[in-house]
Amino acid sequence: MSLQNSIIESQLLKSKSNLDELRLLSSEVAETESRLSAFWSITPTLKCIVGEGKFIKVNPYWTNLLGYDSDSLIGHPYQELIHPGDLDIVAQVENALAHDKRVTAFLLRFKHNITGEYHTIEWYASPNIKAGLIFASGIDRTTEIAQKEALEASVKEIALLKNAIDNSTNGVIIAEAQTPVRPIVYVNKAFTDLTGYSKEELVGNSSHMLLSPPVNAEDGLQKQLLSLALHDQKPFNGILSNKRKDGSQYMNYLKLTPLKNNTGDVTHFTGSAVDFSEEYAEKAVLKAALQYSPFGIFLTDILGDCIYTNTKWEELSGLTFEESKGKGWIAGICSEYQDEIKLAWYSFVLENRGKSGVTFEVDTCFHNRKLDIITNVKVRAYFYDTSTTIGYIEIQPSQDLHA
Repeated sequence: MSLQNSIIESQLLKSKSNLDELRLLSSEVAETESRLSAFWSITPTLKCIVGEGKFIKVNPYWTNLLGYDSDSLIGHPYQELIHPGDLDIVAQVENALAHDKRVTAFLLRFKHNITGEYHTIEWYASPNIKAGLIFASGIDRTTEIAQKEALEASVKEIALLKNAIDNSTNGVIIAEAQTPVRPIVYVNKAFTDLTGYSKEELVGNSSHMLLSPPVNAEDGLQKQLLSLALHDQKPFNGILSNKRKDGSQYMNYLKLTPLKNNTGDVTHFTGSAVDFSEEYAEKAVLKAALQYSPFGIFLTDILGDCIYTNTKWEELSGLTFEESKGKGWIAGICSEYQDEIKLAWYSFVLENRGKSGVTFEVDTCFHNRKLDIITNVKVRAYFYDTSTTIGYIEIQPSQDLHA
């Protein structure tokens, strides 16, 4: 009897031990299921189980990312959410999964339930052939891909712009703006051809090495204006003398533009340079021929600003050339017409720049304030060449322009 009791007691102890192990295992299983459930619910990726082409289970992130209610997706064909242009990829993936192969890092575009926009999702899928199921996890790559495409587009645009500048027929120079020396950081081939210096001789040195002593008072003034523009970090547009590496002199038509960074600070200057020697000589001859014309004569640059007036102009307007240059000429017009004439003139220049056969014509009056004389005039002007207009001031019979 005692032997039987001993056996029963031993079996009871084993059962108790097995029960304890079972309880421990059950606790571990419950904890694991809890962790898996948390992982399924809180992970910021799309997760799903599909079978026979339909959703069987999805995690809550489908709502967060694509606006779909999780329950409404159950039993829904997943292909209906995919961009039609990606269905060929889907067919290839399904074929691989049907042959028990895992498929990783493939991209599909899924439609947002509310906005209708497509999100690009990077998917990882694994099959369970026996159960007829597919387990898949997806990461939203929409922003990354958009940023990558934008960067690639920017790189292509920069390469295109660089190619255009490198091969421009105008000389192009870029210099730093934040130091007094303003060292050159870039020149194109046209600029080296114009100056005779190599790229290596120019980059790192100051562009002041290219300036020559003024050839006349006008050239000296242009150099002062250039210096002031550089100091104030403002644009400059003018003709001034430069020297080549061999010491020869040429007239340089320079257009200087300050370049700003994202915070609005000027970091560099870019300049466009053209050999203007022949045109400058022609205009010098033209100015000499026009100086004592019986008509008031003026010349302007490509922007419409005054670059020359003759003796008759000064007589009619009461303004010296120094007072007339740039936009100063407006002061010679009778006060009540100044705004009207200014608007009409600069509109004409802007709309017809470089066009031949187009004439500006207006009746107005000049007021020589030094002599207090008002003269009725007709103004005619046209483009002498692509960068210069020439205008004639003809005295008109007395008439009441103020009526």
